[in-house]
Amino acid sequence: MIFAEILKRLDRAASNDERLHLDTSHVRALVSSPVYRALVELKAQELAALWHEDNQNQPPIRDVSSSADSGSNIEPSATTGASAGMTPSPEFAAVEARAYGEAQRLSRRKRRGRLSHIGY
Repeated sequence: MIFAEILKRLDRAASNDERLHLDTSHVRALVSSPVYRALVELKAQELAALWHEDNQNQPPIRDVSSSADSGSNIEPSATTGASAGMTPSPEFAAVEARAYGEAQRLSRRKRRGRLSHIGY
C-alpha cells in the first residue's frame, strides 16, 4: 500500500507545515503512475502562465510553423505539432526514475564519506 503511505506522509507534512520526505520506492511509484503525468502537465501550465505574464508588454511572437516538405517523403508533411518529449511516456518515466534513484544513491554515498571523516 505504497500510495497510502505517500498520502499519510503528504498529509502529515501539510498538517505540520513540514517538508515532505519520500523514500526511493515512493518516488518510483509516483513517477510510474498517472499522478506524475498530471504533475508534469500542471508544471507546464504554471510555466506557460508565468511566461504569458512576463511577455504581456512584448509584441507577439510570429508563428513560424511551416508546411513545407521535410524529409524524403513524396508528399509534403507538416512540421507543426507537439515536439518530441512533450508528453512523457512510461519508458521516459522509468528512465527518469532510474536516474533519480542513481543520483540519490550517489548522494548518500558522498554524504556517508563526508560524515566518516568527522567521526559519525
